[in-house]
Amino acid sequence: MGRPLPKWMRAHVARCCAAFGLDAPGYRLYITRQKRVNGDKDIAGYTYSAARYHRAHVRFRKQQPTDRYEVVTHELLHAALGRQGEAVDIIVAQLPKHQRALALETWHAANEAAITQVARALTPILQKEEPPRD
Repeated sequence: MGRPLPKWMRAHVARCCAAFGLDAPGYRLYITRQKRVNGDKDIAGYTYSAARYHRAHVRFRKQQPTDRYEVVTHELLHAALGRQGEAVDIIVAQLPKHQRALALETWHAANEAAITQVARALTPILQKEEPPRD
């Protein structure tokens, strides 16, 4: 098993899970910290969600940026909205093959922008309870 998460991250993950319904019975959230996420030193986090199986895998870069709370909120929003992504994948699969790449590129850009905006709005609210500092 990996090293435990820092206190600030554990506390913020718990608040996000409670707010986003990720603490529901039977839901499994796996979190790891890595030197490089997906082999890229510039990616702060990445989430793979398997909503139909009630689980998500979230990877965070060990060296977090200054907006580290927002990064956690952002990735856990991806986990919470996993069903939405799965639905888009099903819809895109129905398109003619020559339209799929553009449809997915458009979806991913819009989804990332929306989640970023929501994370920026929610993070200060979720931090109202003063998080522990490491």
